[in-house]
Amino acid sequence: MSQIDVDRLLQNPMGERAPEGADGDIVRVTDGNSTIYLTPAKYEAVNEIYLRWLLAGGRDQEVYRRS
Repeated sequence: MSQIDVDRLLQNPMGERAPEGADGDIVRVTDGNSTIYLTPAKYEAVNEIYLRWLLAGGRDQEVYRRS
């Protein structure tokens, strides 16, 4: 199974990593093939199985996918 990498990002300055321990404004999740963006609340509410499903192409209205 591939590793999932998670980065908490800021909106201002756009795309900068949030300080250690901060929730950030956006959470970027990638497995090296696909990348999705979630709110911190959505990220905290889901488990790894659901994240892998989203990365594999599953659809959720609250998740932005970058192709």
